[in-house]
Amino acid sequence: MTAFVSALAEVDGPRCGLRNATRDLLLASLVDVLSTAGTRERTAGDFEPGRARVVVPARLVHTLRAPFPIDVVFVDAQGWVVRAHRVLVPWRVVWHPRAVAVVELPAGTLERTGTVTGDRLIVETLVPGP
Repeated sequence: MTAFVSALAEVDGPRCGLRNATRDLLLASLVDVLSTAGTRERTAGDFEPGRARVVVPARLVHTLRAPFPIDVVFVDAQGWVVRAHRVLVPWRVVWHPRAVAVVELPAGTLERTGTVTGDRLIVETLVPGP
């Protein structure tokens, strides 16, 4: 199992975040791991800022029937961004042959954080605030 996928296996919803380690910026403070067709179908729809959906395993993502654009990041086995798409509009299909996971984020997240191909993403446990 790869390092990035192993970290995803331990994700615990509200206590896990997704960080751009290259820029030391939090991309999401709530991570939904979609590892089965059932979880992928149940989570279709809009999601709020600060939330990420990580589809694993995956090399392809589509926005067919999606009512809104999203940001998409393809990640390799070590968490390196191998391709990043800002504001992927509905009715598009994109893929990358080296990806092991696809991160879906609210549109505008990649621009706001400056996340680009070559950055490294990590899954981290977040400490609850007071």
